[in-house]
Amino acid sequence: QPYGLALTLAQPAAAAAGVESANGAAGDSGSSSSGSSTRVVGSGPLYECVAELELRLSGTLGIEVRRVMYQYLLPHWHLAGRLFRANASGRLEQLLSPLLYLLSRLLLPQVMNINAATAARGKQRLVAEFDYVDSLLLTQQQQQKEAKEAAGQGVAAGADASTSNSSLPYYTCGAELSAADVSLAALGGYVVGVPASQMGLAWCPRIEDMPQEMQQFMQALRDRPTGKFILELWRVHGPLLSKIQ
Repeated sequence: QPYGLALTLAQPAAAAAGVESANGAAGDSGSSSSGSSTRVVGSGPLYECVAELELRLSGTLGIEVRRVMYQYLLPHWHLAGRLFRANASGRLEQLLSPLLYLLSRLLLPQVMNINAATAARGKQRLVAEFDYVDSLLLTQQQQQKEAKEAAGQGVAAGADASTSNSSLPYYTCGAELSAADVSLAALGGYVVGVPASQMGLAWCPRIEDMPQEMQQFMQALRDRPTGKFILELWRVHGPLLSKIQ
């Protein structure tokens, strides 16, 4: 099971509880949406960790990735317009993509409060969130290392040095892939430049396509432990993650 041996998701429960859906950076364009519109249900430390992290990511990455990305995408037809057109679900949507782009450029900054000041604060929040997830990953790395040493199984070098093609040495909430990891990958994929093909998209901007200032920001996040972890999640679990999106 993709969310751990005993971990389930309850979409109706999430909707009833009013848990806010958090789409990916281009979710509003119809190209992708995250799996964090669900709420983990259950009890015990694993459930608590996953539920808490999912809710936190929805309120940080889920909002700020879109705000920051759109600040740099919307002024440019060759970026935002192409994103809408390339990932349109049909011929009609392709034909309407210029109109969708114009409406998005006019309305999204107002609806999502996107401007230079809020984007700058969004960058700060993203850096702080990567700090937090970096610390989680370090804790999990140490715990899994100790567990494997105690079991005589050797030492895991790190998530980006996994020798397994089916799993990573550790995840955000333990030794197994969970809904929190899926949310982290779906929400953070755009801002660390995960290739469109891995995310199941026809096209999305690469780091080198973005304005210079945003290139530097994205590359800095990509080089951090959390950024490398997101890239590894997509490399190892990409087919699963793209289906869940």
